[in-house]
Amino acid sequence: MHHWCHSINDVDDVNCVGDINRMDDKMNKSEVPNEPSEVPQVPSEVPKVPSEAASRNPDLLPEIVRAVVNEFIGVVQHTPPPPVIGFTWGDFVEVLKKRRLFLLIGAIAGAQLAVLTLVFTTPLYGVSAQVVITQQAPGQLIDTDAGSSAFIATQAEVINSLTVVQAAVATLPRPAHLEPEDDAVADALNAVNASAISGTRVIALAYLGADANYGAALLTAMVDVYLTEARSTTRSGQATLLDTKGAELEKLREEIARRESQINEMRRVTGIIGTADEAAEAQTERLNSRVGELMEARNRRIEAESRLATGGVTDDPRSSLKEDLRQAKSELAIASIMLTAEHPTVVSAKRNVAVLEAQLASTVDGSRGALRQQINEATRREAELTTIEAQSRQRLEVIELHRREENKLLVELARLQLQADEWGRDVSDQQLVAQLAQAGDVGIGARIIAEPVVPDKPLWPKKKFVLLAGTVLGLTVSFVFALVSLRRRRDPGVVNW
Repeated sequence: MHHWCHSINDVDDVNCVGDINRMDDKMNKSEVPNEPSEVPQVPSEVPKVPSEAASRNPDLLPEIVRAVVNEFIGVVQHTPPPPVIGFTWGDFVEVLKKRRLFLLIGAIAGAQLAVLTLVFTTPLYGVSAQVVITQQAPGQLIDTDAGSSAFIATQAEVINSLTVVQAAVATLPRPAHLEPEDDAVADALNAVNASAISGTRVIALAYLGADANYGAALLTAMVDVYLTEARSTTRSGQATLLDTKGAELEKLREEIARRESQINEMRRVTGIIGTADEAAEAQTERLNSRVGELMEARNRRIEAESRLATGGVTDDPRSSLKEDLRQAKSELAIASIMLTAEHPTVVSAKRNVAVLEAQLASTVDGSRGALRQQINEATRREAELTTIEAQSRQRLEVIELHRREENKLLVELARLQLQADEWGRDVSDQQLVAQLAQAGDVGIGARIIAEPVVPDKPLWPKKKFVLLAGTVLGLTVSFVFALVSLRRRRDPGVVNW
């Protein structure tokens, strides 16, 4: 530091600047000694360049800053490094030789700590069980759903759910290891676990807690509660399905009754007894019969007119009237069976029978008067039959119209009845399924295939492991303390913790 300018005013002097440059070169070329005897002192005050001098000579300021930085670098380089702490194999051997009793005490203290840990640590017992899940339908096992991974995983979550665990805990006495303020349900939820075994219908149940007997009873109770809940759900579901199908069948039967009532009302309005097809067939037969009678009456009239014109008489006029009367009575009987007594056809048939009976009673020998009467009667009969024929044709048209409407309703009624029969069989089958569900023979089932076994030893703590770990820990801590103690005695300046 002998090259600083003697005064601030000398910064403008060229010689002062040269002195500073030579100082920088010397400091850059100087070598730092490995072990300096003393540390150079940092100047208490750093020369400051006034703003006026810097403003008068701007190139001087970087040179001054550079000189100050180099000075600080030199101070740092001459600072001695801190002492290095290290241990050798000799230190370790010395500890083993001179501190054996201390190491033994540490190992014994660690073992005692392990014993205290074993005494005050609550032992945990592990209990496990396996449950197979089935889904039984009437007469068969449903393998597709019951064997799926998603289904088994879902059932595992159900078994491990709060509802099932809470119900299972309620069936068991309170465990003795719980404090009065502890929640038995929460403790059970933390202690049990259910997981599905991949590729199977089996669920693995596990319990890890302080009471092995309680754990085994809890796992069994969980399976029982799950099975009860599953059967209850199945019973309620089958009962609901039965009620739904029964209500649908009842509505269908009401619709069938409404259609039957509609058909009966149509028959009542049209005066048809039986089906429309039967009425149409009977009306067709009657029409054909009326046509035949009309032709026969017309032939008799023509025959009587011919005989009257030729002057002939009948040999037995009663034979023809008897045959007509027999035919008229037969038609009356048929009409009375198919139609009501007030029907025009029945009334006309009765009148025809009365006329023929009167004609037969008043028949005389075949004379011209009788022939004229026969002609008049035949003419009147022909006119009546013509009117009846027209009425029969009109009646047949009405029946045909009704028959088409009735056939539509009958087709719909037959379809509804067929559907009702099918639904009735479904309801009967559902009643059987509901009864089986009530007995527990259908639905989801659960069976324990690996009973929970109470273990003889707890899973934790493991006595040998804890004792060994405590002893090793105590030995390690005592060895470290012994090693540091010996080093501090031998070299207090190095190890000063």
